Amino acid sequence: MALLNPEKLKFFKLQKKLNNQDIVQITNISKSTIDKIFSGTNRNPSISTITKITDILGCTVDDVLDTDVAISSYYKDKEANSIAKKIYETQALKEIFDHLKQFNPDDINLIKSITTRIAE
Repeated sequence: MALLNPEKLKFFKLQKKLNNQDIVQITNISKSTIDKIFSGTNRNPSISTITKITDILGCTVDDVLDTDVAISSYYKDKEANSIAKKIYETQALKEIFDHLKQFNPDDINLIKSITTRIAE
C-alpha cells in the first residue's frame, strides 16, 4: 500500500508558498487533519482529502506517495527496475551498491570481469 510522503507534500506546499492554514481555508478540510497529514502522523487519508490537497498544490497524488515510483520512474526496463527494487529492499545489496558508487571505472571493470568469470 502506498502512503503519503510528508516531505514531498511539504516540498509542493513550499513551492506554492502556502501554509497549513491556507490549505485549511481553501480545501475546507479540518486544521487537525491537515496538520496530521503534513506532519506525517496521518499518511493514509481518504483519496478525496488528498486529491483536494494535491489539486491546490499543483501536483498529482502519485507525486506525493511513497511507492516504487522513485525507483521505477528512472528504470524503464522491467528487469532493471526489478534489480533496483531488490537492491533497495535488501540491506546487504544496498551496502554493496553504496560501496560500488565510490569505485573508479577501472575497479568496476575488474569487478565485472571477476563476477563474469564466477558466473560461467
